[in-house]
Amino acid sequence: MLKLPNCKEVALALLQARDNGGHPLPWRQRLHLRICRACAAFGRQVRLLDRAGAAWRHYSETDTPDPGASAPKQK
Repeated sequence: MLKLPNCKEVALALLQARDNGGHPLPWRQRLHLRICRACAAFGRQVRLLDRAGAAWRHYSETDTPDPGASAPKQK
């Protein structure tokens, strides 16, 4: 009988794959992601957070304020 990983194992594998440069998951974990809606949603959330973090890093690197500029006045 086919033993699929549980949701906790798949979530951990998704996060480890993200930390290790996006290495692909083994086939059993990919199969679990196709079957389980909750794990598929978690995978989408992880990708969304990665894209948001990358956009924020890009934004913070390109739009650094001029240190000589005056701060905006508060009312």
